[in-house]
Amino acid sequence: KYLFYIIIFITILQISFKNKIKNAFLISIFISEIISLLMLANYTMPFLITGYGKYVPFFYTYSQYSLLIIIAVGLSLFEFIKAKSNLQKVLALILFSLSTFTIFILDSKAAYILYFIILFIVVYQSFQINKKIIFIFLSSVIAIYVLAFSYSSTFHTRMTNIYKELNDITKNGTYNGSTGERIGMDIIGFKLFLAKPFLG
Repeated sequence: KYLFYIIIFITILQISFKNKIKNAFLISIFISEIISLLMLANYTMPFLITGYGKYVPFFYTYSQYSLLIIIAVGLSLFEFIKAKSNLQKVLALILFSLSTFTIFILDSKAAYILYFIILFIVVYQSFQINKKIIFIFLSSVIAIYVLAFSYSSTFHTRMTNIYKELNDITKNGTYNGSTGERIGMDIIGFKLFLAKPFLG
């Protein structure tokens, strides 16, 4: 599993092999995502090392896995936009679609946010921003999130829990659940910083 991280670092260091290493990374992610789909279908694979969280092959946590998938989302979308041949566009679209699907069956709330951010960055870097591009981008993103909320039980549950926890914070002042606890710790940390910015 650590080979995934090595690939990223080598991509930065070895510029001459950038395309080959990038393609190897995307193929590795594609294989992992196929295994995630098999896990979703309750297909039993002997000797498969799984991590913490549902549908996570090879990695310790869904956070590690989802971060690399987010990178794959950005790279595959960029390849789809810039590709000159139809075959390249089809392959990039398949990987982008599969990566998008995998993101929304994982438990990572951070990935749900990063997904929007990486899409925005790629679109901003690839097109001249105007009202038409903004409309197409927002419509597409909203459609993706609506479909994910409608058909992914994991995403639906996580979003519902976030809404309940935020509602508890605003109405009752209680910081329960993972989201509430994080917000509570952030508030306390900010207050401590204001009180003692240097000594903590």
